Amino acid sequence: MQNHRATILLIRPYEQSIVFAAEFLAGTGCDVAIIPSPVLTIEPVLPLPDPQGAFALVFTSANAVKIFAQGGQGRGMRAFCVGNTTANAATRAGFRGISAGGDVSELLEMLTAFHMEGDPPYLYLHGEKTAADLAGLLKDRDVPVRARMIYRQVEQPLSDKARQVLEERDVIVPLFSANSAEIFARQVRFLPGKRIQFVCMSRAVAASLTGFHESDIHFAAHPSREGMIKAIAALVLKQ
Repeated sequence: MQNHRATILLIRPYEQSIVFAAEFLAGTGCDVAIIPSPVLTIEPVLPLPDPQGAFALVFTSANAVKIFAQGGQGRGMRAFCVGNTTANAATRAGFRGISAGGDVSELLEMLTAFHMEGDPPYLYLHGEKTAADLAGLLKDRDVPVRARMIYRQVEQPLSDKARQVLEERDVIVPLFSANSAEIFARQVRFLPGKRIQFVCMSRAVAASLTGFHESDIHFAAHPSREGMIKAIAALVLKQ
């Protein structure tokens, strides 16, 4: 294989990996090899819920936005989102995307502040596995919410190309979710290979990386796409 200054392995669902790769290259100009090898695929759970009567929509992932938008319902509704990427996706899909800045705790505070006593419930649309029990946290604050799972994250194995690269090169692996981190760590635990360095969106994401050296685990300064791009670029420049 041709040697590169750095190799980045993207394990998010394929479409998200391709978009992130393009944004990373355009935003940094780094000379890197980028290899997509999703460890998850997204499967919709139908039928989609009717948003009629909801106070507003709530999304914690762009996957949920994409799937719900395919149903054609709720256009023009406010959509409270965990971060800018999800909020932008919601706006493009015809909702009124509002970003909490990238953190579930900030989203919780925003949802609590916007909702007044007597208002109808939020409609929270999410995947089978989530980083936090947002619906439970809202209910603990007596904020009414109707939560519906609208997709599943189904595991798939790393590609043969990805496994070969892991055996032959040092690799940087960005991690955006605890679920994908756990799957990747399990799939490579006994795979002979070179050094793997991780860039994690948060410490919660990194919690699944048991057995890896702490010096190989890095964090974005802010839990956002922009924060991840900056952290990955900084690591690339050190190599």
